[in-house]
Amino acid sequence: MNDSYVTVNGNLTREPQRKFGKKSGDPFTVFGIAQNHSHRKPDGTFVETGTSYYEVIAFRALGDNCAASLHLGDPVVVYGRLSINNWETEDRHGTTVQIDAGHVGHDLLFGTSSFARGRAAAANHDRIATEVNGAPGQVNSDGEFFEQDLGPEPAPEDVEHEAQVA
Repeated sequence: MNDSYVTVNGNLTREPQRKFGKKSGDPFTVFGIAQNHSHRKPDGTFVETGTSYYEVIAFRALGDNCAASLHLGDPVVVYGRLSINNWETEDRHGTTVQIDAGHVGHDLLFGTSSFARGRAAAANHDRIATEVNGAPGQVNSDGEFFEQDLGPEPAPEDVEHEAQVA
């Protein structure tokens, strides 16, 4: 299978959500980014031409670091594997453009940032962790991780628990 990798810059559309895989219990973090598109007219003014929205999923150490470092509105640069997921329930359907993140950082074009080495980051090289226990995983429209293809969304009592991030 040929995977497509992308680098996208944009702003966080919500606070990162810390979650755990239903079967594996592996930690991951989900957040959204919006990328505004514009071009310069001959007179030098910029024209907004639209916005693209992406769902980003970051596993293990990268997910821990994203949850601790990123906040609503932060400008970021994300590199990872692109996937397009169609989903459907009884009363709604949609498409999620997802990036399985391998690298995430603040976009320093818009400000400054400081760096603190994570406790496990140097030893843990699970950067593009699109597989959990050897099985491909996907995230549905609510940011829930599944170790099989997306199907109907789970009933509320089947949803995994969320962790509180300090």
